[in-house]
Amino acid sequence: MTTNIDRKETFLGHSLTKLKTLLLAWEKGNRHPGSLGRLSNVSLSSGAVTAVISDAYDRGLFETSPPFGFPQDVASGHRFLETKLSDAGLAVASASARKRSSKDAAGRVLNDLIERADALNRDPKGVQRVEKIWVFGSFIDPAKSDVGDLDIVVETSMRAKLFGAGIDRINHHIEKHYPGVVPESIDWFRKERHWLGKMLYGPRRHALIAESSLHILKDLNCPCRLAFDASRGGIVPPIDYPHHPQSTGRGDNIRDRLVMPQLGEPVTDFRVTDASVFHEVLRTSFRPITSKDGLSLAVSRLTGDRVLDGRNGFAVDIQVEGDTKAVLYVSRSLEMTSEDQWNYRLNVESIYQSRDCHLHDRDFARACGMIGDLFNADVARLANHRERTGVYPEIFADIELCQRTGRMAGFVEEMRDHFVSLCGDAYRPALLPEKQRYGIEYGFQQFELGYGYTAPHVFDNEDWGEVDTVDKDDYLKWLSTASPTQYRETIVELAAGSSSTALAS
Repeated sequence: MTTNIDRKETFLGHSLTKLKTLLLAWEKGNRHPGSLGRLSNVSLSSGAVTAVISDAYDRGLFETSPPFGFPQDVASGHRFLETKLSDAGLAVASASARKRSSKDAAGRVLNDLIERADALNRDPKGVQRVEKIWVFGSFIDPAKSDVGDLDIVVETSMRAKLFGAGIDRINHHIEKHYPGVVPESIDWFRKERHWLGKMLYGPRRHALIAESSLHILKDLNCPCRLAFDASRGGIVPPIDYPHHPQSTGRGDNIRDRLVMPQLGEPVTDFRVTDASVFHEVLRTSFRPITSKDGLSLAVSRLTGDRVLDGRNGFAVDIQVEGDTKAVLYVSRSLEMTSEDQWNYRLNVESIYQSRDCHLHDRDFARACGMIGDLFNADVARLANHRERTGVYPEIFADIELCQRTGRMAGFVEEMRDHFVSLCGDAYRPALLPEKQRYGIEYGFQQFELGYGYTAPHVFDNEDWGEVDTVDKDDYLKWLSTASPTQYRETIVELAAGSSSTALAS
């Protein structure tokens, strides 16, 4: 009864399994983009993680609501609310990445389980015996031609000779009669459960088996099949029920079946990354100021009538030991009016610096980390938007610092370092998936940094023979409409067999 991930589907150019891993880690408390990106099954830059999480946030995979059981009327204040995975987010986080299996394959797994249960019941030294095995879900649904997993419930009972025995006696019994079955590393209180698992499922439980509990089966109030019944001899013809015989209706604690959200459709109305993601979902040392609510009087006066909505503008309060040493105002602009060129700019303005503003490099790094991650997230989301909408404009991404900010020792170097992550290096993964690495230039203070990916209109014939990020025919067809002049020049250059610059700087 689990949801399944379509292996062909991607999210911001990355496999859905990476999104699943990120959501699972986030649910367990890992909220920092850099830490999330370093997970072995993720391996993304912090900017790429920010892009993925922010897109998931915009698409409703997270929700802000009162804690479970908290009165709705009392939780009207924001401090009582918490961000958690929505039903759509839970569907992705709990989805299986395995391919669906045939019912014949699942049937063989079930038969093996039944035979093991029967053998266990005939073992006089056994600790427990299997009373019943129930099956439910897609395996017994005639409308389903295959299964994502084999949903089962196993009912067991303690053997009479050990009934009422303490945990020490049971564990010594297992050690004596089943040496080596339960490793010494298994917790003393879990040895019996581990022994039962080995007896029923063998050295390793089959990946198709999804074991549930009897009370959940009753609360589900769904069709089920009694596949094994010790009271009737164990291996007997199965019996189908409209629901478990002891079920009196669907339980209040059972949520509706999770449904995988549609993640492949592009968001047609592109907006820059909401900086609020850093205090709603992600956690960093510096959180952006995206509202006038809760601001100190001093910072409120400094920001004045500047927009603080998280997208058009936000502020950063850099403090040392609780004292404000500098306040930065960050605004972003995006021009997508030209068919063949998108211009994105992030502006940093210093609206306050104390006279003793000699910040430690660590403080600069933390502030720049958050701003740099937002900058890179915007670039990543623009590149993905370009791919999803089937267009090929060049993306020019620039950052501008006001003169006052530019004189802040260390700040310029820290910001510059974050832009290097576009193409990655030996120490960090690249920002973009390989398919989106073309036609992007980074600029810093109106100067070309030398980082980016060359636009396809300067590819020569050799380049087109090596690159698989862009389809040549599709690109030229688009270019002929988006920029006829550039199209004619490109055709002439290709015909002449001229050389081009390298694909990546």
